[in-house]
Amino acid sequence: MIELPSNDGAKIKVLGETNRHLKFTASKLSSDKSSDIRGHCRPAYLFPHASYSRGCLTCRTHPPHRLPDQLRPNLRLVFVGTAASTRSAAVGHYYAHPGNRFWRAIHEAGITPRRYQPSEFASLIALGIGFTDLSKSGAGMDHQIAAETIDVSGFRAKMDKYRPRTIAFTSKKAASLFYGRASAAISLGRQPRDASLPEIFVLPSPSGAASGSWTLEPWRELAAWIGREVS
Repeated sequence: MIELPSNDGAKIKVLGETNRHLKFTASKLSSDKSSDIRGHCRPAYLFPHASYSRGCLTCRTHPPHRLPDQLRPNLRLVFVGTAASTRSAAVGHYYAHPGNRFWRAIHEAGITPRRYQPSEFASLIALGIGFTDLSKSGAGMDHQIAAETIDVSGFRAKMDKYRPRTIAFTSKKAASLFYGRASAAISLGRQPRDASLPEIFVLPSPSGAASGSWTLEPWRELAAWIGREVS
């Protein structure tokens, strides 16, 4: 057993094999400030037999957020994904994979006045546009996201707190997790009104992995809706 420092000053017990490599790696990481494990997941791949939640050496009860929420009260629009992609989690930007159509789509649909780069996501708050995900601790493709990291109740609490005027799920998968029904039963575009929630749109996934079902039309429908809503 090896004990490592946590972000609250306590020690984390790393269970499993305590061979020479693991001892050396733990010692090196603990003494190397550039590889500080506290609150981060980056060194976790070095501990293949450790006890941690989906790559996090901090704690199962306090998993790290892969991407920060971009929320404030009364936003015009909040985009909601399932979870950060591996690329987005690595660089800290929403929809960051080069093959993802998101940033091109919101410009071509007329939601933004120009094509923004993933690194500029925080600047969209000035346009009244925010971002979040249903899973804030998972990362990867939808089928790689652990079910226990999907936090629909937490997402609902955020929407109750910030009350955006429109929510747009950026895939049928994200919408299906929110509604609790199969993706096949969910239509694209504006959803039936629920007075307890903001307006909800479901968009086709902009991921390159979902090219077969791609269409820009629901994104244009969303642009027309939020344009009418603020006019």
